[in-house]
Amino acid sequence: MSHETPYFAYGSNLNPSNYNEGSLQLLGTARLADYRLAFNYFSSSLIGGALNLVPEAGGLAHGALFGADLSVG
Repeated sequence: MSHETPYFAYGSNLNPSNYNEGSLQLLGTARLADYRLAFNYFSSSLIGGALNLVPEAGGLAHGALFGADLSVG
């Protein structure tokens, strides 16, 4: 049994090579209200800053909306 869940992607999460083939279907561009993008997280694997979503009243984060196929059982 499968179930499709909406997934908001931004930054390096937009790189299709990060996903299994067929696991995501691009639905279109998207905006996430009341958030902004920020490099406020240190990634030990990247040895540097990583992009993150930060709540901010009136903010607007741009990205893409995917349908994620979450197989169950």
